Amino acid sequence: MRIQWTGHMAAVVVISIVGIRPILAEDKPATAVVPFSSSQRTRDLIPEVRLSIVKLQQESFGSPLHPRVPKGIPDEGPLGDGLAVYSKQCVRCHGVGGDGAGVDSGELSPQPRDFRRGQFKWKSTAVQHRVTRHDLRETVRLGLPGTAMPAFADLSDRETNAVVDYVNWLSMAGEFEIRLADDFVEFNQVRVTDQIKRGAKRAEIIDAATTRIKDELPELATEVIEFIAMIRKSAELESSIVRPKTKPTPTSDASIQRGSVLFRGVMAKCNTCHGEAGKGDGVATRDRWKRPGYDEYYPVSGLHDMWGNLAPPRDLTTDRFRGGDGPEDLFRRISAGISGTPMPGYASRFTEPEIWDLVNYVNSLRAEPRTAPSIRRSPPIGTVVD
Repeated sequence: MRIQWTGHMAAVVVISIVGIRPILAEDKPATAVVPFSSSQRTRDLIPEVRLSIVKLQQESFGSPLHPRVPKGIPDEGPLGDGLAVYSKQCVRCHGVGGDGAGVDSGELSPQPRDFRRGQFKWKSTAVQHRVTRHDLRETVRLGLPGTAMPAFADLSDRETNAVVDYVNWLSMAGEFEIRLADDFVEFNQVRVTDQIKRGAKRAEIIDAATTRIKDELPELATEVIEFIAMIRKSAELESSIVRPKTKPTPTSDASIQRGSVLFRGVMAKCNTCHGEAGKGDGVATRDRWKRPGYDEYYPVSGLHDMWGNLAPPRDLTTDRFRGGDGPEDLFRRISAGISGTPMPGYASRFTEPEIWDLVNYVNSLRAEPRTAPSIRRSPPIGTVVD
């Protein structure tokens, strides 16, 4: 366990009506364990499997108020400081277990991020890589324009680093549970009910589930932890960062025209989502889309993100770009896409000069084109290495 409470004024944390509050050590300590909020994937499983996964998650990661770091996950220091910052600044929106369902979340649009899948939108890495700690620090420092996520510029570097560590830990704990649940998807309650209707015996299905839990779940858990550790380490490598190797193409009518052709061309089809004039009203916003992994459609038309929320394309003419709106930020978004959303990355389809032409075209659509460097800082070169 990584929380180290010391001294007379050491704090413990309990749940209150409004979220989490610190209390003094001389207060009566809390004895209840506040569990993680399970994902829908886990809740859909039959009880025998669901409870086994929940128990294993608790054994491996503890609980949101009593974090534990399982063997195989790099230990970056005590999580107590990060828990304290998160409890004060983040829990009302992002929830006790990082599920994005805090007490204020119902009033917010877009919804606060659910950390449990390990995916974050605003990152400096290539499409196949996860977010870096630097990216999370920048989001904490600057906030996200057009959302309820404020800038926390008053936090010290120590506090920012601590809360980033804690958010990363919540994310790993959630991803651990979801990946285990995905491996037991054949024991989804709907599927089991369908099998029973077709003649299968429930007792035999439960026996099969129990056998798999006993024989496979412990080894699977070890493999998932190793995978989570690997992908997070990989994200911090210099080779994972998207850095333009060429200088920006100077803005000109010719470059803007080339970008306009690419914007509407068959390789990109940006207008399908962003619209012919870039106002975020493309035909894809009026279509009905299926939920990934389910044989059903979303209840409302329009594009959705991996968390199930509506994900309207950005109005390129007026909206602020939440991941930064400097030229290099736009280059990254076009090159790597936006993780967890329908916005794909085009690094494999276009050359860097072509991406710079798209940057110039997108910038030309804005009422006030941005040419100044972004206030969102790029990862320092040399701080992450292969």
